[in-house]
Amino acid sequence: MAASSLSDDEASGTSSRKRKVGRSLNPLLWEHSRKPIPGVELTRNSAGRRIWYCSCTGCEDYSVVSAAGIRWHLERHHGLRLGELEPGAVKKAKQQDLAAMFGEQRLVKDKQAESELRDLLRSVADKDRIQQAILRLIVRRDLPLRLPCWPEMSTLVHAANYMATTSLWDSPTITANHIKRTFEAKRTELAALLRQSRSKIHLTTDTWHSPNRKELQAITAHWLRADGIVCKALLALAEMPDGHAGSLVAAEVIRVLDLYGIKNLLGYTTTDNATCNDTMCRTLSEGLDSDWDAVEGRLRCAGHIINLPMQASLFAKDHEAVEEALRQADLRGSEVDEEIAVLSRRGTEGGWITVAPHQKIHAFGAYLRRSDRLFQEFKCLAGRSLHQPDDTRWHSWYDEFEGAYQLRDSYSQLIHNHPKDLADFELSTREWGLVKITIDILVPFKIACKKLEGDEVTLDAVQETMDFLATHLGECKDKYRSNPELLQSLMTCWYAFDKYYKLIDQSAAYVTAILLHPNKRKNYLTAAWKQRWVQEGIQRARALWYTRLDHHNVEATVVGEEPVTEALDLDPFARWQLSIQKKQQSKGAGLLDEFERFIAGPSDNLDFTAKSVIQWWIQPSQQEAYPLLCQHALDVLSAPSMSAESERVFSGARRTISWSRSQLSISIIEALECLKHWQITGVVEDDFVIQVSEAEEV
Repeated sequence: MAASSLSDDEASGTSSRKRKVGRSLNPLLWEHSRKPIPGVELTRNSAGRRIWYCSCTGCEDYSVVSAAGIRWHLERHHGLRLGELEPGAVKKAKQQDLAAMFGEQRLVKDKQAESELRDLLRSVADKDRIQQAILRLIVRRDLPLRLPCWPEMSTLVHAANYMATTSLWDSPTITANHIKRTFEAKRTELAALLRQSRSKIHLTTDTWHSPNRKELQAITAHWLRADGIVCKALLALAEMPDGHAGSLVAAEVIRVLDLYGIKNLLGYTTTDNATCNDTMCRTLSEGLDSDWDAVEGRLRCAGHIINLPMQASLFAKDHEAVEEALRQADLRGSEVDEEIAVLSRRGTEGGWITVAPHQKIHAFGAYLRRSDRLFQEFKCLAGRSLHQPDDTRWHSWYDEFEGAYQLRDSYSQLIHNHPKDLADFELSTREWGLVKITIDILVPFKIACKKLEGDEVTLDAVQETMDFLATHLGECKDKYRSNPELLQSLMTCWYAFDKYYKLIDQSAAYVTAILLHPNKRKNYLTAAWKQRWVQEGIQRARALWYTRLDHHNVEATVVGEEPVTEALDLDPFARWQLSIQKKQQSKGAGLLDEFERFIAGPSDNLDFTAKSVIQWWIQPSQQEAYPLLCQHALDVLSAPSMSAESERVFSGARRTISWSRSQLSISIIEALECLKHWQITGVVEDDFVIQVSEAEEV
């Protein structure tokens, strides 16, 4: 207690020198201090430093002498943060000097870090890669050529990497130049690939009226790679300013074949049933240097063949109406199914589509589409809406009927909810039965269309599918003989089907594909055809085989053949004898027997779900057993069954030639569509040829 009774002056006197050395506390800190209790608490500690007592309730016993301790306590326990005393002039100057020094050091470091960051961003900002990606985006997604010039594009690139904005360019002309230059380079690459084809090169072609009032002709090639993979590529999308007459299309096809250097490799052409395509094939045969057969080389799109009888059944009153549609198609140079579809808009004189239940369903769907309220109510009841049909695709009508039949409970419920508006569309039980009969008749045709879709489909599937549909129609005619109206529709359907079913026999490719399929061979024909048809079919296939033999290089394919004397050293008679000997060898035992041996063999039961019949033929074992027949099989089986690829091209071009891009030139449209097609199918690499400087080209 003796120490505690010392006066403040005495205590301060004992350590006055030490206190002068100590730091003054911030007056703000003392605002939160209370006075010590006289006689109980010390004012200063033994070092002469004034003791700080907390004035806050609950902390009266807390004391400390250091400013740091005071600040810690106030901040930790009372949430108060108090700064230090304003420094003196000397101290402030020292602090300013230190701040300036550290600031300069920090500035140097910041500049160095910024420089390093710029170098890093510049190194990862691969200009070529960015430009390649932008061009790929334009081509693949049908975007404007002005895309790199958009401020939004610059903002996007800057946000990702502000050192990459120099990768953009400021003119759509530069974009067009990149695309055209790449198109020319890639076309040269594609031409080299085509000349290395494992098979003949087949063509599909069709005409399209574009939104910018141009008539365009798409020419697409189909061939086999060395490994047997089916490839396809759009060769040209050319303008036809004088129309699409067969002779004009043939001239364009020959120009394209010359351009790619594949004139001597032409195999089959698969097109729709328009008669102008017959003219095209005849003109091709005359214009090509080779002895290409216009009849044998003309294949018909299987989808169009199936579409025709269905259109006739639904829309044509009788076979005379079909004949009239055929005549109009010849006069106008249009497709037959389009002319038959016109009948669907001629009121009640049409075919099976005009029976009451079909008309009610169609009118019901049209009525719903005119009323948003009823449309949404039906969608809530059924979970989906009814399909809206169009005139040129029969399966769109099938989808409408089949959908209505599946949703007939919702159909009837909506009519019950709104009898005043919808009573005229109600179907009786008998009428729903007629709808079911229609669906049953159309289902096999729907299955047939699905079966023939895809690039891997071979011609044997076309022949097999047509045989199946012929059997189905025959059964339907017998089954519904007691229904005159339906029978009339079926007879009209059969008339149109039989007409084109017979036309595919003009080319031996279809029956050859059946005979050269290991799971079918001659046994299939014996089981599915009448006997006289079997002999006729085999004879046509055999004739095609003879023709193909004349085009093979026998010297390169006959195993073990000894070199012959140079023909130039022989007289004319000896050379003639030599040519006869070669033909004897090519059509003698061991070569001609390849065809006969194969088709007469037992049918296999191979699984072709994981691989195609083309992959089977390309195996070394088959090439060794059938050296010439193997190539013949690949040439036939690689031909496309449908001409749908041209329509796919047109669908893509429709997005390219939007209303806002109607001024695009034909040359840039062709370059865009060809590059897009090549990149999607993967026939060439998807890189672009970019010139370093474009200033002189803008």
